Amino acid sequence: MAKKKRILYFDPVCEKPDIHAAVKAYLERYSDPERFEIDVAWIDNGPQTLESYFYLSLIGADTLRKVKQAENEGYDAAIIGCFCDPALDAAKEICKRMVVVGVMESAVHIAAQLAPRFSILAASRVSINDFRTNLCKYGLTDKLASFRALDVPAIDLLNDPGITGRRMKEEISKAIFEDHAEAIILGCTLQLNHFMEMQNEFNLPVIDPILAGLKGAEHLIALRDSLGWYTSKICTYAGPPPQEINDWGLAAKYSLEGLF
Repeated sequence: MAKKKRILYFDPVCEKPDIHAAVKAYLERYSDPERFEIDVAWIDNGPQTLESYFYLSLIGADTLRKVKQAENEGYDAAIIGCFCDPALDAAKEICKRMVVVGVMESAVHIAAQLAPRFSILAASRVSINDFRTNLCKYGLTDKLASFRALDVPAIDLLNDPGITGRRMKEEISKAIFEDHAEAIILGCTLQLNHFMEMQNEFNLPVIDPILAGLKGAEHLIALRDSLGWYTSKICTYAGPPPQEINDWGLAAKYSLEGLF
């Protein structure tokens, strides 16, 4: 039997045991246990959500440390589990063989292959500008039908699934009939467990970002192993010289000892 590929889902917030256990079970439900082993990790200290630039700025070094540790421990892929895709470019830059994907990056590219126009369903409107910036970077702004906001704080999405589901149906209906969206992307990882219900209700693709990240990681692992296709290191993602990191004392200052 072939050795299982190891995938780390990294949630760049502090530990939330019930949520992280639910995320791990959710990922395992949609993966092949004979081929993939999935773990979930988080930062040791930090915010509980990332719905502000301030919170996003706090988690960069911890995120990169965890990602590089995962590569050194033999993981085949890391999924950065926030729809803002924090520190994604830097994570790709410092890894040499491990696949790194963002959940938004994966979701929008999948949606763009399935439909000419998609809408993104944010938890709250405070994140929309950040999403717009990423969408421009990914080259898919012309595919966007609209952003729609549930106006429910991300941390509350799992507290009352009934209210979350009702607000999702209201905004998806508007996205379809007012904005002419032909696919929906759930714009927060805490909107898990709703995509199939919404997909059946509205009869169009509803992309769950957690699962998009999972399938993106599985796909890129296969491409790396079978065709040698991996993150280009010729320029943009070449990465800093390890000697420079050590000479400048950055390893000690940011608890990166031994990682490079």
